[in-house]
Amino acid sequence: MATKRPIPALQPLGRRDQRQLEQLEARLTTVDAAALTPEPAPAWLAPALQQLLECTHLTICRPLRVGHDSWSVGEASSTDADFVRAYDAALRQGHYPFHYNLLQPEPAQRNQVYRLAELHSHAAGTRCSVEETLAQCGVPDHDQLRVLICDGPILLAWVGGFRQTPFEEREKALLAALVPALQRRLSVQRMLLDTNAARLGLPAALDLLGAPAFVARPTGRIAHANVAGRTLFDQDPHGLTARLLSAIDGTHGPSISTPVAAPGLPELFVIVLRDQADGLELRLQRAAAHWKPTRRERDVLRHLAAGDANKEIAVKLACSEANIEHHVTSLLRKARCDGRCRLIARFWALD
Repeated sequence: MATKRPIPALQPLGRRDQRQLEQLEARLTTVDAAALTPEPAPAWLAPALQQLLECTHLTICRPLRVGHDSWSVGEASSTDADFVRAYDAALRQGHYPFHYNLLQPEPAQRNQVYRLAELHSHAAGTRCSVEETLAQCGVPDHDQLRVLICDGPILLAWVGGFRQTPFEEREKALLAALVPALQRRLSVQRMLLDTNAARLGLPAALDLLGAPAFVARPTGRIAHANVAGRTLFDQDPHGLTARLLSAIDGTHGPSISTPVAAPGLPELFVIVLRDQADGLELRLQRAAAHWKPTRRERDVLRHLAAGDANKEIAVKLACSEANIEHHVTSLLRKARCDGRCRLIARFWALD
């Protein structure tokens, strides 16, 4: 069996808080691929966090840019639909209350829990832009507790709770303790949604990932591997088993591992090895010799092989998603492939 990841013993959390955290983390660790929806988080999570943090309401969203100066809440899961509608209307008017880079949050903003007073300072008797926005949304004089759940530079979800009484260190510690579990769950959910896992089935979805990905038993025995995963297995099967086991028990930091709900089947884990795949640079050299990609196309190919979706690549290379799609199309033509999956397969088969 997998080793249970301990909940950090953060003060001033008591036994009741620890029990609540353990229950929430247990729910977060299991992903049912057949029940995935486009929302940035499972429907049960916002009410559960609202109860845990004793909020008036809680919202989980993934903001989107819809104009030069305007934004949208985007996909959202919330305990207060009226607040989300009002907030979305304010963003679409061009109001920009954020104090961070929305497309690629600064490192100090990623996965860190903040209260409103820790984010904004201003003269007495004046309001900051966030407070003005909260007043427009019907929650004036509310405190805010929020965290930007990120996977590297990519914003997975904005998670924020609101209430009239100030949040205390207890609530901040509770949310901070959940950040690692939230990050793992939302990372896996995003990857599976990007590959249409609910429609394709889990093995087919993993085949579309460039990074080595596996469905494995708790013993490390592999039930399915994608092209990159099979390449690693052929190179070093025993070493790969050790990496899978360390991913399952949480000691292989760059990897993502989560149980998958599969009624009637043995316990299974989805494992994605997010560190740079073995032999990646060598295969990029071979791809350069065979396909003659431009320098930018080679950068795109490196990210494709590492498992990034077009949207992530666009953020990391600081260009538009349409630009990335153009480079991917060019790579498909040069490699004589009829799809992204075939391109990734051919990349890992280069010799």
